[in-house]
Amino acid sequence: MKNITLLTLTAMMLFAGNAVALDLNGTWIADNQCVPGDGDAPYLVPKSEDSTITVTQEGIFFTTDNDEGEICGGVINGKSISMTCPGTLFYGEFKPPKTIIGVNHILDDGATCSVVAIKK
Repeated sequence: MKNITLLTLTAMMLFAGNAVALDLNGTWIADNQCVPGDGDAPYLVPKSEDSTITVTQEGIFFTTDNDEGEICGGVINGKSISMTCPGTLFYGEFKPPKTIIGVNHILDDGATCSVVAIKK
């Protein structure tokens, strides 16, 4: 029983150490290159969108507020970042010192976006 407790505490400390090392707090500028998801178009023309995102992090969890006032929530696992927003799923990775790259899937219309966010 003591071994299990020790292993659990050690794992929690290592996991917490990863989360503390990664600081997402602040304002991020994101460049989104999106391919439309509607299959009606004979060809897919990527469109570009820029957005400003404010991140508030607490341990391994964080929330965001974007240009449109949507509140999103996410979790950090090492350098991996997962987030859900109303109608979207995001998965990315932190690239030191202040860049996040990832993929955003928009459930409403099926669009897929390549995202590069840089911390101000």
